[in-house]
Amino acid sequence: MDFLSVEAYSSMFRDTAAPISAALADKPTDLREKVLEAIADAAGRYATADGTVRMENEAICVTGRR
Repeated sequence: MDFLSVEAYSSMFRDTAAPISAALADKPTDLREKVLEAIADAAGRYATADGTVRMENEAICVTGRR
């Protein structure tokens, strides 16, 4: 999955990571900012030379029937 920048990844993460948002909802603003900053820093490790953030993902789906 590619993102145009660390900021684009961080924005998507904030908007879609409901469990994290719920866990941080009642926390002080400074703690929420520190957590989101740490997430952005971690995403920065996947940044390419042009600033794009590229994360390799794999989804394995299995279904069965009797």
